[in-house]
Amino acid sequence: MWRSLPIAGVMMISLGMASSSGAAALTVTSDAPGNLFVAGATPEFRVSGPTAAGRFALTSYWGDQVEAGDVAVRPEGAPLSLKPLLPGHYTLSVTSGEETVSVRLGVVMDHNGAPLDAEGRVAVDAAAAWLVGPDQWRLLARMVRLAGIPWVRERFSWGEVSRTPESLDWGKYQTVAEAFHAEGVRVYQIFHDSPWWAREKGRETPNVADLRDFYRVTKAAAEHFAETIQAWEVWNEPDIGFFPDLADRFAGIQKACYLGLKAGNPNAPVLQGSFCRGLCRFDEALFEQGIAPYFDVFNWHIYNTPESYARVLDGYRGLLRQYEAESRPIWLTEAGIRLEGTEGDRKQHLNDADERRQCQFVTPSVVSSLAAGTDRHFFFVLPHYLENGVQFGLLRPDLTPLPGFVALSACANLLGNGDYLGELKRLPEGVKGRVFRTPRGNTAVLWAEQPTEVTLPCHSGAPMARFDVFGRETPLPVVGGRVSLSVGPEACYVTGFGTALPGPVRGPVRARGVLPHNRPSPVFIVGHADLPVDKNRNTYRVSAREFITYQVDVYNFDESATHSGVLRLKLPSGWTAPGNEAEVTVGPMGRETRRFRFIARGTDLGLETVRVEADFPGLEAGAAVADFTLDAASLIPTEERGLSLAVGGWRPGISGNGVAEHSQGPDGEYVLTARYHQPGDRWCYSTLAFDPPSSFAGYDGVSFEVKASANDESTRIRFMVGEPNGARYYTPDGAPARADWQRVVFLFRDLQWGSFSSPDDNGRLDLNRVSRIELGSNTARDEMTLEFRHLRLVKLQ
Repeated sequence: MWRSLPIAGVMMISLGMASSSGAAALTVTSDAPGNLFVAGATPEFRVSGPTAAGRFALTSYWGDQVEAGDVAVRPEGAPLSLKPLLPGHYTLSVTSGEETVSVRLGVVMDHNGAPLDAEGRVAVDAAAAWLVGPDQWRLLARMVRLAGIPWVRERFSWGEVSRTPESLDWGKYQTVAEAFHAEGVRVYQIFHDSPWWAREKGRETPNVADLRDFYRVTKAAAEHFAETIQAWEVWNEPDIGFFPDLADRFAGIQKACYLGLKAGNPNAPVLQGSFCRGLCRFDEALFEQGIAPYFDVFNWHIYNTPESYARVLDGYRGLLRQYEAESRPIWLTEAGIRLEGTEGDRKQHLNDADERRQCQFVTPSVVSSLAAGTDRHFFFVLPHYLENGVQFGLLRPDLTPLPGFVALSACANLLGNGDYLGELKRLPEGVKGRVFRTPRGNTAVLWAEQPTEVTLPCHSGAPMARFDVFGRETPLPVVGGRVSLSVGPEACYVTGFGTALPGPVRGPVRARGVLPHNRPSPVFIVGHADLPVDKNRNTYRVSAREFITYQVDVYNFDESATHSGVLRLKLPSGWTAPGNEAEVTVGPMGRETRRFRFIARGTDLGLETVRVEADFPGLEAGAAVADFTLDAASLIPTEERGLSLAVGGWRPGISGNGVAEHSQGPDGEYVLTARYHQPGDRWCYSTLAFDPPSSFAGYDGVSFEVKASANDESTRIRFMVGEPNGARYYTPDGAPARADWQRVVFLFRDLQWGSFSSPDDNGRLDLNRVSRIELGSNTARDEMTLEFRHLRLVKLQ
């Protein structure tokens, strides 16, 4: 996911409203962390403000008035005790004079103080060290504990804890880990960056110059946090922009960090850098470098509909199967829903309808994830977090819960460490049902787009019960060996089946993952070329007959032994090199470098793969694998079809913090100007619509010339194609802004589905039905003008 998490904590907000008369504001507060209570407890509040008599009303998520009555208001605070509540999400409103204050509260299932289950499968991405302030860390940890959520995902900045090569100051990361540890919550931590001093000089990349630095800090971190951090992840989403280099470089980071983390704490599982795009060439190439012995748990991210989870995970599982790693645990470590913040001064909060959408999403997301074969599911994200206008959080800045947080708690308590048994087959149209084996017996989880009556067989003789999305229990009468209930968008759970199934089920069902007994080699190789890269395709871009230098670094993380071996270069057919072997000897904790030179030959756009294999007796030192492709802009089209740049056919669009203008230049060029008056996400794209849809079939891509008002590497010029279903495919990397005319070629095969658009059921761009194209840019500048000319569809091979 494209984001940059802030280092500072978020701002606290007041629970009260300022009085228009200038008197003290009416406030409603409690001592409960985030106004989170356990079912059966008596919620206690304090009402403060000018002395007066007031009224209160407590309303449930479902719109029912649960309680109402009189309340005193005092400057020093007057008590307000509510009746014990069942699990749910509630709004407490207090009115005094002309003022009304409303606060949120959540009531979660009571797990009777039992220790959190280390094997629990429902978890949350907390990112507490980055997303909440120091005064909230222990409160947040307590809320997670009360909710019965056994695992959190955290964030770690190497650059922050090690500002110089000699320094290590664990700072807030230690405080946060200790806060969760004190509550019995397990922490899995993720490296997210590198310090300036460790990076390769002259390159805009977080990649480190010497992997031994990464080894040393990971070893130190794993040792230091052995009691408080139970699992580690090497990097966040290296398959996209968080790591701008290719898989050949990242393989070295994965291997060095694994060795360092295991040297520091051999008992903590290590996850590979999370994948977030769906199976792609980066993922395949990473495994080809031999990373299988260098991770214990596979992890992935998704921001799509729960119905898509199984399809995406099946792609990853195929890759794991190819490398005999499918039996390992699989964690879905980020799964969330994108909902626009529309409320509040900064438009940072969700409106009531979207709070409901988030709540309705939580349970199907968790259930679909576990059903697809995931061993542990982490919802993204727990705290308030606004990114580019999208609100992901389950809490408000003051830690009060949204309904989705209580729903996640119910999932953790009702499914917990349950095993998936299958999908219910005989359900009414539009109803989805999954069955799990849990400590309560077999449990059915049901939801539907519209309220629907469902009847299930039950022959256990045990009492049957329905738990709503928040965990509120209601007995179900059994009539003729069956129970009937209404199912709607908020999922519900049905228990009481014992060991019986509530009807026929279908698979597939994946067995629980098992941690491997890896035997990673302390010697491995890492390769790279200093060439332009196509991150989307994980390739280096070259021109035909270009002389290429490919550097291979050989690392030996054995602290006592020297190792010798041979490197062998494997080239595609027709490519030539003056030499294809190199001997190397590496001392303990040493590094040696060898360089291979070769000539690229070819005329088409296909990938060509170069391998350097390492032969060290008695060791599986792996390989360095790199893909190369010819730069499409250097090829002459064999066929072209012009597309109009007449200003009358285009419609400019821009983010809400700017104004767009377009015009026709003196020589027919299309001119698009964007001016931004506020910070935030800045994008401007102009759209050419096709009605009826047009066919681009038979063409390889689009070609155009573009000139920008300024040279700016960070401004990315992009092209998008839209389908009639609303799905849009875009160029992830784009082209940099140049003040001189440049020819750009974007290939359709490189376009990627945009998660900002509608889902696409078949998961691919359909060139037979193109409803729109878009040209424009994302920029950080206050103003950007782009001129386009010679826009054409092109066939290149």
